[in-house]
Amino acid sequence: MFRFTIRDVLWLTVVAACLAAWWFDRVRLSSENNTLKNEQAKLRMAAQSAPPAQTVSGANHTLTNIDLERLCQHWYRSVEEEQPPNINQIYRPKKLKDIPPGRFRMQFIFQRNGDCQWYYLSPDDNHQFKPGRWSVDPTDKSLLRITMDDRTAIYRMTELTNDVMRLTALTSTP
Repeated sequence: MFRFTIRDVLWLTVVAACLAAWWFDRVRLSSENNTLKNEQAKLRMAAQSAPPAQTVSGANHTLTNIDLERLCQHWYRSVEEEQPPNINQIYRPKKLKDIPPGRFRMQFIFQRNGDCQWYYLSPDDNHQFKPGRWSVDPTDKSLLRITMDDRTAIYRMTELTNDVMRLTALTSTP
């Protein structure tokens, strides 16, 4: 006949608890993964179905004029929507809460007076907003210049709606 000591029962309880915790975590991760995939599919469908605002017909699809009402808000980069052959950077407004969390997301906050804030990728993971300036190129109204620290990044804006901003980097960005 088997005899179990209290120590054996405690070990069995610990093993059972670890297995149960692992199982529940896997179920939770699977559910969260499915939710994120559904949200990503919704964002892709919204990006594909929304017609570009203020575009010029032709191959370059650039804006002829930047709408300040749409631009002046808080934008998050949505790298999940960017396709590898596509060189556009896709940004979504902060008010759109469907963007999944990430370790670092480039962000811009544009203000009407030409000031902006940009999210700094710190080497010690102490990411923070830094002040900068933005302007529209006077000769080409589709070019957006953003001065960050002592560097100026130039972007060509290809789409600007209430829900999406698409930028093509013409210079190297931080």
